[in-house]
Amino acid sequence: MNKEVILKPGRYFIGDPCYVFSDPDWDKLTRKYFEGLITFKGLDLFMCGTAHGDGAYPDKEFKYNFGVDSGTLGAVPEALWSVPESEFKEYGLIKEFTEPFVCNCEEGYFTFGDIVEIDTDDDDYD
Repeated sequence: MNKEVILKPGRYFIGDPCYVFSDPDWDKLTRKYFEGLITFKGLDLFMCGTAHGDGAYPDKEFKYNFGVDSGTLGAVPEALWSVPESEFKEYGLIKEFTEPFVCNCEEGYFTFGDIVEIDTDDDDYD
């Protein structure tokens, strides 16, 4: 199933969304969890399940491994981060998007704008 959304310009955390939320916020968000576009506290974010749950998934360029502890990857705008950046910045990438950008997950293959591509269903990296 294809999950494609367009997010507004801004500064985003790309990675497992669980890292940027306090426990109470993560609990609230996951109570009404679904994939694709999610509106939380009036702001949009993108979140989708990986093909094989938790693990470490490299980006297409193999420059970075994305650790996953909630079985999801996503893009979360800075305004929603409820823990200090210093606590999560090594678990994903922080990117500034100057224009609206497309996030997509299709059969475990994620894209975040034209910057990051992650295949969570690549047998070479299970």
